[in-house]
Amino acid sequence: MFGNADEFLKHFNKQLKQSQKRFAESIQPIIDAQNERITEAMKPTFDEQNKRFAEAAKPIIDAQDRRLAETLKPIIDEQNRRFDEMMKPILDKQNRQMFDAYRKVFERAARDINNTMIADLREIIDRKALGVWHTQYLGRRSPLRTALSTIGNVPKHERAQVGQWLNHARSIIDDAFEEQETIIREMEWARDLEEGEIDISLPAYPRRGGGLHPSTRTHREFQTIWADMGFQVYQSRDVEEDEFNFTLLNLPPHHPARDMQDTFYTKDPSVLLRTHTSPGQIRAMRELGAGGTKPIRVILPGMCYRQEQVTARSEIQFTQVEGLAIGRNIRMSDLKGAIAEFAKRMYSPDAKVRYRASYFPFTEPSMEVDVECFLCGGKGCRVCKYTGWLEIAGSGMVHPDVLRNGGYDPSVWSGFAFGMGPERITMLKHGIQDIRYFWGNDLRFLQQF
Repeated sequence: MFGNADEFLKHFNKQLKQSQKRFAESIQPIIDAQNERITEAMKPTFDEQNKRFAEAAKPIIDAQDRRLAETLKPIIDEQNRRFDEMMKPILDKQNRQMFDAYRKVFERAARDINNTMIADLREIIDRKALGVWHTQYLGRRSPLRTALSTIGNVPKHERAQVGQWLNHARSIIDDAFEEQETIIREMEWARDLEEGEIDISLPAYPRRGGGLHPSTRTHREFQTIWADMGFQVYQSRDVEEDEFNFTLLNLPPHHPARDMQDTFYTKDPSVLLRTHTSPGQIRAMRELGAGGTKPIRVILPGMCYRQEQVTARSEIQFTQVEGLAIGRNIRMSDLKGAIAEFAKRMYSPDAKVRYRASYFPFTEPSMEVDVECFLCGGKGCRVCKYTGWLEIAGSGMVHPDVLRNGGYDPSVWSGFAFGMGPERITMLKHGIQDIRYFWGNDLRFLQQF
């Protein structure tokens, strides 16, 4: 089969290589699969080792970076300092050159202002040419506006000087323009007068006169009516003492009636804005009563202040008119007669009055006064809330303690007092639905009166 041993060896080696190749090809997938499984199994271990290595190495790397930065900082600072020293003369020279250039531009512009711009302005004699000049030299795209908008490019230490120059130039131009505008306007007026375009014989526009505030009108009606009945006007103060506003009016501290009046106090607890005009009663009795020896008849109009919610029916400020009569043998019938006469004068000669018992700390006895609704004639309407009556005043006989506090002997003297709200009466008479109109300064409301 084989001629000699060499041929046998060659054949044997060939078969051996083929067998090895087939074995390698058959075993390779098995080896690849095993390698893949080993890799997947070892990956978490490798990742954990890498993570621990990174965590362990980070402080070392950070420390090296920090030491490197500390080592390089003096070198870098020194290089920067040398660079600044080297560049400073160059930058200073450039800044000086730029500043000199701006100065030359400004000097040239100043000459142009005097020689060209102002000269051209003086020759203008009509508004149209004046407008063209204004657009050219003061408009949005004028050289001056452009220079002002680019002032940020000027070196910081020279910016103030350049800005001062430009603003000075603009001031000169503005003044010259306004002066020429006035001259042209006067020339036009003179020309119109000469040519007869203005007829000075025409009547002027009517001057609209002012009017009295509706509350003021009502106050004056009050004063006229009560003056005819012998009462004089007494003006009291708006800033009042707690003693006069409450205590002397039979409202001592902690009296529950004080809760009815939300008061504006100052930093001094004894000083406040008066909540009603009643403290003027004490002051009038002490000032006009000659130590409790003379009769008095006064009304006390004025502003009152209360810390109330501002609504259509309430305000933080409002006016009142207080009335006070002190004399010998004054009775409740005198009060009722005076109120009835006031109602007839204020509303109508046929006005009907109703009296209802009430309570006020500074009067005893006390009563509320109603007048028959003058809008519906007592039949009932929305204004009188379908009762046929309108409340107009609170009143009563002056309390003996109040008389005593005013300097009068209550065993000898007596008197009556009443209080009215002019805004409320004005609202009733004119059908005004919102009290805020009185202090809103709205001409649409005020011009109706």
